Amino acid sequence: MSEQPGAAERTWLIRQTAWLYEPLRRFFADRSDRHEGLRSDLNAARVPVTAAGYLARSVVFALLAVVFGVVAGLLTAILLSELGHIAALTGIGSLGAVSAFASAYRFPIVAAALAVGFGLAAGAGTWYIRYYLPRYVAGVRAKKLNLMLPSAISYMYALSRGGLDIVEVFRRLAAAEETYEEMSQEAGLVLNHVDYLGRDFMQALREASEVTPCDYTAEFFTDLLGVIESGGDTEAFLADQRNEALQDARVVQDSYIENIALFAEVYVTVLIAGPLFLLILLMVMGITGLGTLELVNVVVYAGIPVASALALLILDQLGEPFRQSSSRPSDTATHRPELPDDPEAAAYARRKQRLSKDGFVSRFLSRCRSQPPYVLVASVPLSALVVGLTVWSGTVSLSLSSLFARPLVATTLLFVVPFVIATLPLVGFHELRQRRLNTILRRFPDVLSSIAGATRMGVRPPDAIASTAERSEGPLSAELKRTHNEMEWFDDMRGALVRLARRAQTRIVTRTLRLVIDADEASGNLSETLSVAAEDARNQRQFLQRRSQELSSYVVAAFISFFVYLGIILLINEFYFEQALALGQQSTVSSPDLPISLQGIDADGFQVAFVHSSLVQSLFIGLVAGKMGEGRILAGLKYSLAMIVITIVAFGVV
Repeated sequence: MSEQPGAAERTWLIRQTAWLYEPLRRFFADRSDRHEGLRSDLNAARVPVTAAGYLARSVVFALLAVVFGVVAGLLTAILLSELGHIAALTGIGSLGAVSAFASAYRFPIVAAALAVGFGLAAGAGTWYIRYYLPRYVAGVRAKKLNLMLPSAISYMYALSRGGLDIVEVFRRLAAAEETYEEMSQEAGLVLNHVDYLGRDFMQALREASEVTPCDYTAEFFTDLLGVIESGGDTEAFLADQRNEALQDARVVQDSYIENIALFAEVYVTVLIAGPLFLLILLMVMGITGLGTLELVNVVVYAGIPVASALALLILDQLGEPFRQSSSRPSDTATHRPELPDDPEAAAYARRKQRLSKDGFVSRFLSRCRSQPPYVLVASVPLSALVVGLTVWSGTVSLSLSSLFARPLVATTLLFVVPFVIATLPLVGFHELRQRRLNTILRRFPDVLSSIAGATRMGVRPPDAIASTAERSEGPLSAELKRTHNEMEWFDDMRGALVRLARRAQTRIVTRTLRLVIDADEASGNLSETLSVAAEDARNQRQFLQRRSQELSSYVVAAFISFFVYLGIILLINEFYFEQALALGQQSTVSSPDLPISLQGIDADGFQVAFVHSSLVQSLFIGLVAGKMGEGRILAGLKYSLAMIVITIVAFGVV
């Protein structure tokens, strides 16, 4: 198992607190029977530490959190004192001497209360988070295992058809951790029991079924054990299990979609309708003479962003098992030879290498196409330059007075235009890359089936790939032609396929090609292997398509919620707030017809807050919509940009 991030820092911290850590570890070790549940959670989460050691670390971290909480409480008390809030506190008037004492020692009392409160909250929070974190990690692993199980069984089935025994199949699966992730770790656990603990394979399989966090994986291991013990047909068993695993994975995906539906309802209610209601309430209170503008600013500039960031974090955690991260196989065959034997191919390679050295812009654009965030290196300085030129030309100034005098113009020139300049290239390159990947994923299973049919008819694999490439279109055709050339020039099918997986940078393609490479090495029956791989890729494509179709409705719901929010803000600003201000300008203190005076309200401050609240909601609603619909925050930037532009145009027109 690879070392976890931050392991070196944690080890250093344990060494520094060994005087406290060791007694605590012995204390919990003597009471290990009280924490059987935690030990099971640690095993299921694959955390390489004993329960006693984990609890001792948790206590150390909790005590450190108490120290930081106390410091934070004292700093907060100092800040409140500097702002005059502590001095404004009134004593307890009905308690005589106690009231006098509290009035005389306001700061020490408040500082002590904040320090104790912050310290206890930080310490208790750290302890409970640490205690229940393994259970959460185990739950995430269970969902990942469930989703990965169909592909892992397909991989095992293909290897089994090639004549490999079940132990060797598990070894191949354990070695493919960059492709099969959690399932590879489960297979590795079985082999570790065999290789290092002296268990026989069946006993190791039984023990792994008892500690795996996924019920479906445990059931698969148990059924496999029964087949092995009874001398049954392992290959037929794996073929049957593929369909059952697909059904189980669909149940997990349906549960995820239901959770997203519930999240969408809560998000619209709490983070769209809630702030809207609160802003209206605070505005009405402000019109009646109460100073509510500070609270409005807190809602707009702190409340909505923080709550929206929390919503994105929740979505990220919900979608963790389904995340389609980039996957590049770690294989020694990824680097092709310097020059092929074919003279024409060698000339082509040298010409391409020479052209690649020309043009900084070409290399930069190529890098941006493969890694879209890289474009920010150029777009962010450009946006800063635009702001500088705008301020230097005198069009707008960097002052609050300019912002309040022309809120829409100043906000557009100082914030919206630079944001668009900085992010629009990122959106463009991201969408181009995603469109290319979607095209590959959509056509990939059919391409595999076509190649499998050709090889079944006796066509050489390079010729089958070339024929399929001629009938294909788009980026997949170009990739297949490149793969065909590498197979012909270098006579290295494994290396060509691995390099194709590296260029695709998608989990499904990498996983499928890994199956093709390993199963072909085991059996030599490429046509059958490609058929199995095509079926597995088709199943994964159906999963993604169904999830995308189901979640697209929530993207539409997010847009509708935004338009409702924007429309109500515009109506309030134009037909209610403006009319109230006009009425206030006509009122006087001596007017008997007007019960309240509206002249003291900060009109400019409220108008700025209205504009900015709509822009803030535009940004975060778009990001949340992208995260819900496509599983990526970057996918939501295009929605954010569209809604920001609509907001500016709407305020400008109305």
